[in-house]
Amino acid sequence: MTRDRDLLRAKIPEDIWVADRLPFAALTRRCRAVIHHGGIGTAGTAAAAGTPQLVLASGADRPDNGARVEALGIGRHHLLARSTLEDLFDALTEMEGDEVRSRCEDAARQIEEHNAAETGCLAIEDLVAESRAS
Repeated sequence: MTRDRDLLRAKIPEDIWVADRLPFAALTRRCRAVIHHGGIGTAGTAAAAGTPQLVLASGADRPDNGARVEALGIGRHHLLARSTLEDLFDALTEMEGDEVRSRCEDAARQIEEHNAAETGCLAIEDLVAESRAS
């Protein structure tokens, strides 16, 4: 998936489908793993879906996000510039194990139970009520 077609090869194999946008939240739940750049939105979506992730981080906050994914045990982190195909294959194979799957399921359950959107809305409502009272 990319909106920047200049990043793609001139000839794409017929069995590869390219899209500008995808509904990540719906698709991520159906994936065995997500390989991504380390953006916090993609990392959060994969965590909420309970899907293991391989973060190929480069730049900005992405290496830190990848390190956090790995520290939580919900995936692996590699710096893209320093990774070989063998490294990535090994990481994906390791993520197929029960330990990573179990941690991903736990993370998804915790995210669902926490309901950050509702918690944030309630906090805003409390602030508005406090400001009206004063």
